[in-house]
Amino acid sequence: MTDPANQIEALRAALVAAEARARSAEARASSAEAQIAHLKATIARMRQDRFGTSSKRSKRLLD
Repeated sequence: MTDPANQIEALRAALVAAEARARSAEARASSAEAQIAHLKATIARMRQDRFGTSSKRSKRLLD
């Protein structure tokens, strides 16, 4: 059987690696969400340019 101190160190290293992967995944998700929001706004502006404003409210939302 392995030494308990070695097991603790191995678990700590695994925890650090898992936390780093989680932070990386969060950063990618946040970046993707920001890009999606930007693209939605761009699409809305393009629709407005193509079809005109359907109401004053939608124009306010784009500003």
